Amino acid sequence: MRDRTARLLQHGKAEWRLLKPDEEIVRHLCASTRLPEQIARVFVNRGFLDADAVQRFLDASLSQLHDPFLLGGLRRAADRVLSAIHRQERIVIYGDYDVDGVTSTALLVRVLRALGARVSYYVPNRMSLGYGLHRQAIEELAVAHTNLIVTVDCGINAIEPVSAAQKLGIDVVITDHHEPKESDEEDELELVQQASLFNYAFENGDADARLTRFNLVLPAAYAVVDPKCGYYPFADLAGVGVAFKLAHGVVKLARERHIAQAFDIDLKEHLDLVALGTIADAAPLRDENRILVKNGLRVLAETRKVGLRKLIELSRLRQVDADSVVFGLAPRINAAGRMGDCRLAVELLLTANTAEAELIARDLDGLNQDRQRVERETFQNAIEQFESSLPIELPDTPVIPGGLQKFLPDGPRVIVLASDEWNPGVVGIVASRMVERYYLPTVVIALQGDAGRGSCRSVRGFHIFDALRECSDLLERYGGHRVAAGVTIARSNIEAFRERLNAVVRHDVHGDELTPVLDIDAVFDLRDYTLDLLDVLEKLPPFGQSNPRPVFLGRGLNLVETPTAINDRHVRFCVMQHDAYRQVIAFNGINSKDEISTWASMDVVFHPLVDHYRETTLQLQMIDARECLQ
Repeated sequence: MRDRTARLLQHGKAEWRLLKPDEEIVRHLCASTRLPEQIARVFVNRGFLDADAVQRFLDASLSQLHDPFLLGGLRRAADRVLSAIHRQERIVIYGDYDVDGVTSTALLVRVLRALGARVSYYVPNRMSLGYGLHRQAIEELAVAHTNLIVTVDCGINAIEPVSAAQKLGIDVVITDHHEPKESDEEDELELVQQASLFNYAFENGDADARLTRFNLVLPAAYAVVDPKCGYYPFADLAGVGVAFKLAHGVVKLARERHIAQAFDIDLKEHLDLVALGTIADAAPLRDENRILVKNGLRVLAETRKVGLRKLIELSRLRQVDADSVVFGLAPRINAAGRMGDCRLAVELLLTANTAEAELIARDLDGLNQDRQRVERETFQNAIEQFESSLPIELPDTPVIPGGLQKFLPDGPRVIVLASDEWNPGVVGIVASRMVERYYLPTVVIALQGDAGRGSCRSVRGFHIFDALRECSDLLERYGGHRVAAGVTIARSNIEAFRERLNAVVRHDVHGDELTPVLDIDAVFDLRDYTLDLLDVLEKLPPFGQSNPRPVFLGRGLNLVETPTAINDRHVRFCVMQHDAYRQVIAFNGINSKDEISTWASMDVVFHPLVDHYRETTLQLQMIDARECLQ
């Protein structure tokens, strides 16, 4: 092996780490599946260690979905919904303003209407109320003679609002996928909350076998359905996945009771909504989520929902896949809640009127353009606010190479920013972009009056929701997941919150965990990178959380064509290894063009890219590169 050193691109994002799976398992998987070695390494790196696991992953069949009644609380919830339909009670689906919440709302409204329900929906305004179940909304719904509220994508921590609903004679069914809060001591749980736990466990039989988390503080709702509350084979469903499970349970129970309308409902028609919400919420694309999304994308590509058809047309999508959802459809649907009234997005998913659908789609596109402008301004303002507090000047690059800790080891471990000028509809996106730039957990807060609402985003290895638990005395409300959460906080507590959260990160995060790392699945010889791999590569999507695109390393690639700019943003060039010749595309890599032009030989980290434009070709989508020095 030749001795060489390497120099990273000046804009290189992360340290390279070549993953080293168990070689015996890789050999066995190659032999039992006949997969190419590089693809077998990808599977082992993802935790698929035998042929059966690989086949289940590749099949992603709807028959692999778990029985909905394994979800605690779901049978009780379905029974209450059917009872409300039978009595013609007023049902309200109470949703959330993001894509997950909007698709969940539309899905249940569609299914319950098909069963003959008197059902409407309510989604709180992001600007005036914010996320979650609110007492004010409960009181409004009581005035409208609501009998049953079914929450989607919210409610798991709504102790007081559910209690208020009970006092007003409204039953509440909670469906959610967020983390429930825990009590430090079991005997601190109120009796009504213990009753909810009892109902949750009792209907599933043996509580010891089914309910694995006994110290949860749950609302005293009629039923609580959340896969994170205890036993269920898959805990990481998106909100729309939980809503789909409830719809499945309701239809299944209705068929058992010989309700005629239930036999006319094909739930597969609504998998387009499930795929859309699951992808947009960045839920892990494994197990049930992979099954729902893979099948749902097929439905979405040929959707019969006129609103989605119009939005796909307006977005000019070449194909419908996970990327087109993330970059094309989801931002436009999200724009309703971020910049205006999210009911516009719900109506897009419910309307059967083509003219109305086209008008709404155009409105959403306009709102998304407004969102992009506000986001750019807020992001730049956030950068200026943060960097003005630092003792050093950082490189003028889109991403700080190696993360902030590389430049400022004793600097802040978390970013907490707040402003009266910021729109609460874009703080989540801005927080994500700050994490990408500095590789630090980030909280961005939009202030209004004496309080603010903020969005939290984290880095790999740091559980932001657990960290918020340790700051709960400083917060008015909080909720979320491992890598994303939301808070409501008094203006006067922000500085103390910043200090506490920094202390938590310093205590919990050690070593190089605040240094971005680029995991590489395998070293790839370009001679092996052929169209014979096409069939296997095209079975791996949809890509996303927990199923990232394969990342390969090509070593000692010789530059054979001067890099050229594409649309003043991207870079394209050609490389050769042995007698194999491939094209490389670096999206948004214009800053690397001049540097790469000086290299004779390089190492390239890349995603395999299958380009179907005009003819099918295999390309290297460059993630990072470094010069090979003899």
